[in-house]
Amino acid sequence: MKRNTQLWITVLILLGCISNVKASGNYIIYTIGIGQTMCDYCSIWYSFSLPWGDLNTLSQYAIVQFEVHVTHPSVSELKLSLISPSGTEVALVDHRGGNRQYVFDGTNFMDSATYSGATYPFTSDVAVAQLRPEQSLTAFRGTTPLGTWRFKVEDNVAGNAAYNGNIVLRIQGLFIHFLIEFIFCFNSSFFKKKDGCLQGNPCDNGGTCITTGSASYTCNCLTGYQNPNCQGSFLFFSFLPFSPSFFILFWTYYYLFSI
Repeated sequence: MKRNTQLWITVLILLGCISNVKASGNYIIYTIGIGQTMCDYCSIWYSFSLPWGDLNTLSQYAIVQFEVHVTHPSVSELKLSLISPSGTEVALVDHRGGNRQYVFDGTNFMDSATYSGATYPFTSDVAVAQLRPEQSLTAFRGTTPLGTWRFKVEDNVAGNAAYNGNIVLRIQGLFIHFLIEFIFCFNSSFFKKKDGCLQGNPCDNGGTCITTGSASYTCNCLTGYQNPNCQGSFLFFSFLPFSPSFFILFWTYYYLFSI
């Protein structure tokens, strides 16, 4: 009887590992192609809804990131904001970047970034890989991701119009973690050639690629993943976070496998 129980526990561990390799059920990426020139000296809202109808309220550990591809002859004329289905509005960048055109053409707004638009030293007209929003994206915690999201672009100066390419919404932590995630798994990132960020994003699991040289890069990883390519930790479990279920599983394991 004890051996059968051990076998079932082993099977469950393997199933947990396999599910983690295929996809993280607690992480989503949703990309919306816009490809539109907006009106000059106006405000416009781009609305979208997530295609999944069974998502839960964002937990207190949820991490939200929002990537934009916006160009304008003078980006400091713009204010960019993200509004959740519950009506919570977060200012991403508020009239920053000076007389540059491409600095927000591929910027991922994330709370863990070093600089915000207010503090970043804009010295060239190239896309800034990541910025901290001017208001924290943690404001979306405890709200539902279901319903209509809105990306708001405000142009407060006449004379030039912005072009909106595509936007990407990333959410980690769709529900409160109460189970231990088994991540002692083989990860495809070991086969990725370290060619910088020039041929796509080599960072797995929602990580952001930051170019450090012509043929080198580093990954800014979400919570629970490790460099070099944001693969799962080589521990038997990842605690996200500690919970009663951890102690239940620990003592169950101790009872079944101890002599």
